Amino acid sequence: MMDAKQLQQLKQIAALKYARLRSDMAQLAAAENSLEENLRTLAATRTKRQDALLQESDAAQLAGADPRWHRWAESRRAAINTELAQIKAQRTQMISNLQKAFAQDQAIDALLTRAKGEESRARQRRATYES
Repeated sequence: MMDAKQLQQLKQIAALKYARLRSDMAQLAAAENSLEENLRTLAATRTKRQDALLQESDAAQLAGADPRWHRWAESRRAAINTELAQIKAQRTQMISNLQKAFAQDQAIDALLTRAKGEESRARQRRATYES
């Protein structure tokens, strides 16, 4: 079995791995939130534009730019949804990796506690040993 010093070093590595994965997860969550906000903004802009068109015609509609904008908005929405799906898939994998890293961290903690206890008992035995 590893001694407490080796386990402490292993604990530091496991803690760094877990912290990195948590940071990566936070970045994925931020990207996901940003994409969802982009979708909400695009939908709100589209609704606002449709409401404006019901009120009166404008230059963009008369010039034929409005249908092009709607095609662009639809293609942009599809691209955002694709990217969002990819991020959600990455997030699912990241959750699995985080669970594994957390379990490893906890297991090393348990081994470290046990090793420290065994070393302490061995020191006590040596201190109280009489020949």
